[in-house]
Amino acid sequence: EGILDVIYETTGEVVCRCRTTCHVEVVSDQWFIDYGNADWKEDTRRLLGKMRVIPDKLRSSFEYYVDWMRGKPCARRIGFGTAFPPDPEWIIEPLSDSTIYMAYYTIARIINREEVDPESLTIPLFDFVFLGIGDPESVVKSSGLDADLIQAMRDEFLAWYPNDIRFVGPDLVGNHATFFMYNHAAIFPPELWPEGIAVSGIVLSEGQKMSKSKGNSIPIVDSLKEWGADIVRLWFAACAEFGQDINYEANLRNSVAKRLTWFDEKIKDMADPGETHEPRLIDRWLTYRMDKRIDMVEKHILNISLRKAIQELMFETYNDIQYYQRRTGGKPDAGVMRDVFEKWVLLMTPFAPHICEEMWERMGKKPFVVLENWPTVAVDEDGPAAELAERLVQNVLDDVKSIIAATNSSYDRLNLYVAEGWKNELHRLAAQSAIEGKNAQELISLAMKEPEVRKMGKAAVKFIQQVYPELTRRSRENNELLARTELDEFEVLNLAGDFLSTETGMDVTLQRADSPENDPQGKATRSLPLRPAIYLE
Repeated sequence: EGILDVIYETTGEVVCRCRTTCHVEVVSDQWFIDYGNADWKEDTRRLLGKMRVIPDKLRSSFEYYVDWMRGKPCARRIGFGTAFPPDPEWIIEPLSDSTIYMAYYTIARIINREEVDPESLTIPLFDFVFLGIGDPESVVKSSGLDADLIQAMRDEFLAWYPNDIRFVGPDLVGNHATFFMYNHAAIFPPELWPEGIAVSGIVLSEGQKMSKSKGNSIPIVDSLKEWGADIVRLWFAACAEFGQDINYEANLRNSVAKRLTWFDEKIKDMADPGETHEPRLIDRWLTYRMDKRIDMVEKHILNISLRKAIQELMFETYNDIQYYQRRTGGKPDAGVMRDVFEKWVLLMTPFAPHICEEMWERMGKKPFVVLENWPTVAVDEDGPAAELAERLVQNVLDDVKSIIAATNSSYDRLNLYVAEGWKNELHRLAAQSAIEGKNAQELISLAMKEPEVRKMGKAAVKFIQQVYPELTRRSRENNELLARTELDEFEVLNLAGDFLSTETGMDVTLQRADSPENDPQGKATRSLPLRPAIYLE
């Protein structure tokens, strides 16, 4: 009988930023954008299907909002804004015309530099620049601009588009960010559709959401005055992965500041030329670790995993350098250190450009670090062996510490028994088999074709049963390193003898497991590749 109607209610009280209560009014003769159009909705679904979403768990939210969208009011009577072309008495409301302005960013530099008159920014001009409709000569007539300038705007737009990734806040997923996809799908051809969207978390202050309405927001300018841009940038990048909430904590900020101070002091120390040495295994280890870090940091940045990138640069690099200095007995190679710090500054520049410029100058580099290329990864055939060798040394230290902790005793002598040669060969074969997905029985059958292994009989089978389950659980990268690298463990540990003695406080005796001179408890037979048997006296 027409006595029922739909009543729309807000989810709660709506409060303006000025702290006054907002009221909802139904406006007569309102204009709407029809986001419910089936064909348009399907194009937007296709766009979303091709697009990266970071974090990916929000893809379902975008899918929901694309389906949910219907008619949206797009104009209002009061306030600032652009006149609505079909009816100039109305003004376009912000969320309706703020969805493709990133396209304008691409040509804004040219418009500002050439002081282009707004009257020259005609529809035919934008049709050519953004859509390729027409040609510069025809646009000259409507815009009055030079043909070369018009073509330059088109070239600049195409150089930047499609939009690689759009960063938004979590409160925009159900409105601006979804409109962004809809309107790009409507206006631009598929080859110019955005390729990614990244949604940040919210900023917390001591666990509470930071917002103007709560009165606990901290103006960025205050943080910049107190700590400087670089520390604030690094601090926020290190707080959380993109998409996670950021807690405004002082402890992490102080940690970042101390770490930057440490690097700054090390750069000053490098003014002293220092010693250079014949290439040592530990020198190759640090160089190789830094080269791998270049690749890792680049991948983290491309994946918008800035926290992981900062972890690699601020903490893992620091740990490596500290370990290297201990490992060399306080005698680092000056050339290696200069090379490592040069790469470190280059990698840190996107995150802390100001202090990196200072460090670059102190290192005697000219003119500016921001003009340098991203460092490239050097090919080092000795690098994998150096990394595996250092893993062996660190395994020994870890095992010794575990024994001391378990026995709660002190010892004077560390006896190490290095695994027999056949175990190392079989270990490499096992690592390769794990890569190929073989089961234990297939590995045993393959191993028994080797005369040296077949001669060991049951001992070889027992060894495979002991080590193979762990290898099958390890990463492909780890097993490839083990499979392709031959390592003289006795030589590595012999060169590391002084370091092991210093770290453990014991005299170190190194023996081969197949011919031990002192093995009162029969420990030698327990030796494994990269895990020497240990007897403490």
